[in-house]
Amino acid sequence: MAADNTKTNLFGRDDAGSEMFTKAIGALDNLETDQETIEAKHFKKLYPSILKAIEQGHSIAKILKTLGDAGFKIHPAKFKKLMAKLDDAKASSATVATENATEVPCER
Repeated sequence: MAADNTKTNLFGRDDAGSEMFTKAIGALDNLETDQETIEAKHFKKLYPSILKAIEQGHSIAKILKTLGDAGFKIHPAKFKKLMAKLDDAKASSATVATENATEVPCER
Protein backbone atom coordinates (compact mmCIF):
# COMPACT_ATOMS: atom_id res chain seq x y z
CA MET A 1 0.00 0.00 0.00
CA ALA A 2 1.42 3.42 -0.99
CA ALA A 3 1.86 6.07 1.68
CA ASP A 4 -0.26 9.20 1.36
CA ASN A 5 2.27 12.05 1.33
CA THR A 6 -0.38 14.78 1.24
CA LYS A 7 0.26 17.34 3.97
CA THR A 8 -2.55 18.01 6.37
CA ASN A 9 -3.57 21.17 8.14
CA LEU A 10 -6.21 22.23 10.64
CA PHE A 11 -8.99 21.29 8.21
CA GLY A 12 -7.52 18.03 6.95
CA ARG A 13 -5.86 17.87 3.56
CA ASP A 14 -4.28 21.01 2.09
CA ASP A 15 -6.37 20.81 -1.06
CA ALA A 16 -9.60 20.85 0.99
CA GLY A 17 -8.49 23.57 3.42
CA SER A 18 -9.75 26.55 1.46
CA GLU A 19 -13.25 25.13 0.97
CA MET A 20 -13.48 24.00 4.57
CA PHE A 21 -12.25 27.39 5.78
CA THR A 22 -15.02 29.09 3.78
CA LYS A 23 -17.61 26.70 5.23
CA ALA A 24 -16.33 27.35 8.74
CA ILE A 25 -16.63 31.12 8.29
CA GLY A 26 -20.16 30.71 6.96
CA ALA A 27 -21.13 28.50 9.87
CA LEU A 28 -19.77 30.99 12.41
CA ASP A 29 -21.44 33.93 10.68
CA ASN A 30 -24.77 32.13 10.80
CA LEU A 31 -24.71 31.17 14.48
CA GLU A 32 -28.00 32.07 16.07
CA THR A 33 -27.90 34.63 18.83
CA ASP A 34 -29.86 33.90 21.97
CA GLN A 35 -32.88 36.04 22.80
CA GLU A 36 -31.21 37.63 25.82
CA THR A 37 -28.28 38.88 23.73
CA ILE A 38 -30.64 40.28 21.11
CA GLU A 39 -32.66 42.10 23.79
CA ALA A 40 -29.46 43.53 25.31
CA LYS A 41 -28.35 44.85 21.90
CA HIS A 42 -31.73 46.50 21.33
CA PHE A 43 -31.70 47.93 24.84
CA LYS A 44 -28.23 49.36 24.26
CA LYS A 45 -29.61 51.27 21.26
CA LEU A 46 -32.47 52.58 23.41
CA TYR A 47 -30.21 53.52 26.32
CA PRO A 48 -29.44 57.14 25.29
CA SER A 49 -33.15 57.88 24.81
CA ILE A 50 -33.98 56.21 28.12
CA LEU A 51 -31.39 58.37 29.89
CA LYS A 52 -32.84 61.46 28.23
CA ALA A 53 -36.35 60.51 29.39
CA ILE A 54 -35.07 59.98 32.94
CA GLU A 55 -33.26 63.33 32.87
CA GLN A 56 -36.53 64.96 31.74
CA GLY A 57 -38.15 63.58 34.89
CA HIS A 58 -40.19 60.71 33.45
CA SER A 59 -40.75 57.81 35.83
CA ILE A 60 -39.40 54.34 35.16
CA ALA A 61 -43.01 53.09 35.10
CA LYS A 62 -43.88 55.58 32.36
CA ILE A 63 -40.74 54.67 30.40
CA LEU A 64 -41.55 50.96 30.68
CA LYS A 65 -45.13 51.59 29.53
CA THR A 66 -43.92 53.67 26.60
CA LEU A 67 -41.42 50.99 25.60
CA GLY A 68 -44.11 48.30 25.90
CA ASP A 69 -46.56 50.34 23.82
CA ALA A 70 -43.84 50.62 21.16
CA GLY A 71 -43.41 46.84 21.14
CA PHE A 72 -40.39 46.53 23.41
CA LYS A 73 -41.87 44.81 26.44
CA ILE A 74 -39.36 44.36 29.24
CA HIS A 75 -39.76 43.25 32.84
CA PRO A 76 -38.87 45.96 35.38
CA ALA A 77 -36.18 43.74 36.97
CA LYS A 78 -34.55 43.11 33.61
CA PHE A 79 -34.78 46.85 32.82
CA LYS A 80 -33.00 47.61 36.10
CA LYS A 81 -30.32 44.98 35.40
CA LEU A 82 -29.62 46.26 31.87
CA MET A 83 -29.58 49.88 33.03
CA ALA A 84 -27.05 49.02 35.76
CA LYS A 85 -24.88 47.15 33.28
CA LEU A 86 -24.87 50.05 30.81
CA ASP A 87 -24.42 52.62 33.58
CA ASP A 88 -21.36 50.67 34.76
CA ALA A 89 -20.00 50.46 31.21
CA LYS A 90 -20.54 54.18 30.71
CA ALA A 91 -18.79 55.00 33.99
CA SER A 92 -15.95 52.63 33.16
CA SER A 93 -15.40 54.13 29.71
CA ALA A 94 -15.45 57.63 31.18
CA THR A 95 -12.76 56.59 33.66
CA VAL A 96 -10.62 55.09 30.88
CA ALA A 97 -11.08 58.21 28.75
CA THR A 98 -9.99 60.41 31.67
CA GLU A 99 -6.99 58.20 32.41
CA ASN A 100 -5.94 58.26 28.74
CA ALA A 101 -6.44 61.99 28.30
CA THR A 102 -3.35 64.03 27.60
CA GLU A 103 -2.91 67.54 28.83
CA VAL A 104 -3.10 70.17 26.16
CA PRO A 105 -1.59 73.54 26.98
CA CYS A 106 -4.06 76.43 26.89
CA GLU A 107 -3.08 79.68 25.30
CA ARG A 108 -4.11 82.69 27.30
